[in-house]
Amino acid sequence: EYNNPRKKVSPPGTKVLDTTLNIKGPLDEMVETQIDLTSALNKGGKGHAIVFVEPTEWPHKYKPKIQTWVQSTQIGLDAFAYHGNVLVWATALKDGKPLSDLTIKTNVSTQGNTNSDGLIKLKRVGNNVQIIAENGDDSAFLPEVWSGWGTPSDQLQWFVFDDRTMYKPSEEVNVKGWLRIRDNKIGGDIGGMSKLPKSVSYEVFDSRNNQLTKGTSELNANGGFSLKFKLPKTPNLGHASIRFKTSTSLGETSTQHGFQIQEFRRPEYEVTTMASEGPYIIGESVDVTATAAYYAGGGLQAADILWNVSATPTSFTPPNQREFTFGFWTPWWKWHNNHQAPSTIKHHQSTTDSSGKHTLNIDMLSSNPARPMSVTAEAKVTDVNRQQWASSTSLLVHPGDYYIGLKRDRYFIDKGNPIDLNTIVVDQEGKPIEGIRAEVKASLLSWEVKDGKFEEVEINPQTCPLNSKSKAQKCSFDTPEGGTYQIIATVYDSKNRPNQTKLTVWVTGGKQKPNRNVEQELVTIVPDKEEYANGENAKLFVQSPFFPAEGILTLRRSGIVEERRFSLKDSSSITLDIPIHEKHVPNLVAQVDVVGSAIRINDNGEELKKAPRRPAFASGQINLKIPPTKRQLTVKATPQSKKVSPGESTSVELKITDSQNNPISGAEVALVVVDEAVLGLTGYKTPDPLAFFYALRGADTSDHHQRRYLQLARLDPSLSPEGLQSPKVKNDTEVPFGGYADGMMESKMVASPAAVPLGRSVIAQG
Repeated sequence: EYNNPRKKVSPPGTKVLDTTLNIKGPLDEMVETQIDLTSALNKGGKGHAIVFVEPTEWPHKYKPKIQTWVQSTQIGLDAFAYHGNVLVWATALKDGKPLSDLTIKTNVSTQGNTNSDGLIKLKRVGNNVQIIAENGDDSAFLPEVWSGWGTPSDQLQWFVFDDRTMYKPSEEVNVKGWLRIRDNKIGGDIGGMSKLPKSVSYEVFDSRNNQLTKGTSELNANGGFSLKFKLPKTPNLGHASIRFKTSTSLGETSTQHGFQIQEFRRPEYEVTTMASEGPYIIGESVDVTATAAYYAGGGLQAADILWNVSATPTSFTPPNQREFTFGFWTPWWKWHNNHQAPSTIKHHQSTTDSSGKHTLNIDMLSSNPARPMSVTAEAKVTDVNRQQWASSTSLLVHPGDYYIGLKRDRYFIDKGNPIDLNTIVVDQEGKPIEGIRAEVKASLLSWEVKDGKFEEVEINPQTCPLNSKSKAQKCSFDTPEGGTYQIIATVYDSKNRPNQTKLTVWVTGGKQKPNRNVEQELVTIVPDKEEYANGENAKLFVQSPFFPAEGILTLRRSGIVEERRFSLKDSSSITLDIPIHEKHVPNLVAQVDVVGSAIRINDNGEELKKAPRRPAFASGQINLKIPPTKRQLTVKATPQSKKVSPGESTSVELKITDSQNNPISGAEVALVVVDEAVLGLTGYKTPDPLAFFYALRGADTSDHHQRRYLQLARLDPSLSPEGLQSPKVKNDTEVPFGGYADGMMESKMVASPAAVPLGRSVIAQG
């Protein structure tokens, strides 16, 4: 029907209701109207109904139509699908408790029953299926569960690089490459040397797709190949490419490698920028001088110059103080959620003097918050021929003379245990300074409603005043409540200029931002380390936005490799241990999903303590890095001579060792010798084959949650927690529940003893 809205399609099922509703409420305002579906449901108020709603009168021939499939059920379904398999988790909508012995079907066949954890794994059910759960007269389904990627197959990986990435006509291009087989199945690795081809063919094309040369290169015992060719005298300039092709048992595969063909000419003049001597500190000024001079001699006088000056927050760690945190610490596992700090940009136009110079004075007025700033001054000079050349210089601007560092042993602790910190005050050279005034403050972050929006605010602050010493000092803070604690340390120099360090500590049992609707919330996951090695245990601090709750941990790497159930009964947080093995290299994705119920709030963010709890679900994910350290080779290059004159020859001694520092025989080495000026022009760096072959693997799993379809009846915005009443109201199964001051009842898909299931009759007394 979506393909042709004008075509009438008969829906499945039997028509049980065809009526006209009167919409009550002010004109031109959005109102909510309830539709009684009793006739479509069974005696227990459960069942399914397809509902069509359209206006009785419409100025055009084709009326707009609202259509929806309504499930009235107590079953909550979650599905995690990968490679044609589906892990199904069945729980109660009202509280998230696992539902055991439910019959699980697909749109094709019956699969089996859930276990005591409410779990069942369906194998090879296809890519797009419907998951159906049945429990007596109750049934629910998840539509369109996509378990794509099919059966994963091996993949030929090409690592190809050249020596300089930019060449002039008539120069020789040197290319080196290695091939490996990537096993994309669960537990797959890099290898497959026996499956590699014997040779690869290649064709070289210029920027206009003209073929320059072609050939074949044989593979050696290490799966490596190399080729070289000379460029013609007059090729088309621009982006050129090498197209590789080979055939293996995996089929015919190809790849492409690009490089640049360019002519070079020396410009008529150069522009340089230089700043006055530092260090640079907030509250002071700095002079930046741009000089434009002809290569033949003499400066560009009266030339137009455009200055672009930008200031961006940055970080700075004083020398020899790496064990401490300075500045504003950002969790590495949240890099994709962190927005780049905004820059302040100023412009200035002028002209050069008789010597081709211009000096710009920059006043560094303030930094709020107090943190280091990176100031970049760029000068663009335009000559009489309208050629423009630019140069820039960057300055590190310190907030003050001193820095204060913080050191904590763990990112998360148990509630009731103190937050112990080591602090140190140092100068810009990293030398500890005595007798300097400083303060460390710890505050619990909480959510409050301001102007109708939730904002994170600091509450219950604790302070630790300091008079700095030559050695680190300790500060300790109590944790009577769980949650996220923000630590801010401030040091003042002799001119009362502040400099701050900020970091975060998580304490078990905290609360997160409440939600009014049933929508997927965020599970906070904090790891104890940034990287892990074979044999270690990764400890994950997990904090749910609600509790009690039921949770499931799934470990993913090209599909689900392990699942584990847990419960949150007396606290919103838990610590999970994950053993790390070599088979997990280079990474393991840990995902936590929790289901349960949460407090009900109104549109103003106020808690409705007497209202029924709403169904809730949340999810969080983190990527655990496991570097391939055991597979890394170390190359030590020792040149015969440190200096070589033009026209002379030299040699380089190479030593190859493994991760245990044992020598490796039969290793293949690619030695690249390039003019450093060419590399400086292009910014080219030789790529790392280890990083390429052991790139992070994806989870390759799709998640599907039935709770995202739940609808809550909207409460009166003027309703306050004090306005709630508890009249003697009961439904036809004699289960009492509370009503609201405005007479509204929960009557949609809220599955709770205190909610009215669809289709039940309601009797109000009093």
